[in-house]
Amino acid sequence: MNIRRRIYHLDEIIYEEGSESSMLFLIKNGEIELSKKARFESNKSCLNTPKSTERIVIAQKTHSDCFGEVEMALEIPRDTRAKCVSSTLDVYYISKRRLY
Repeated sequence: MNIRRRIYHLDEIIYEEGSESSMLFLIKNGEIELSKKARFESNKSCLNTPKSTERIVIAQKTHSDCFGEVEMALEIPRDTRAKCVSSTLDVYYISKRRLY
């Protein structure tokens, strides 16, 4: 196995929703948030109202937490966006091809 380490900084995106899921991550220090796109109608009284897109935070991960493993194991695109929400994020990561 070839485990690597990387440092991210505040507001840096680790991966985007819909991207290929080829790595899993383990947080050494720092915090991330996992979010999804959500569409809302701006005026429910009108049927042809345009919808706005916002991001909804569905989870926060911190020291010793893993993330990205579910999509990688299921071999599906990323279901969420992972973003650094601490001043720095220190993570270990391993690629799918090194794991299997």
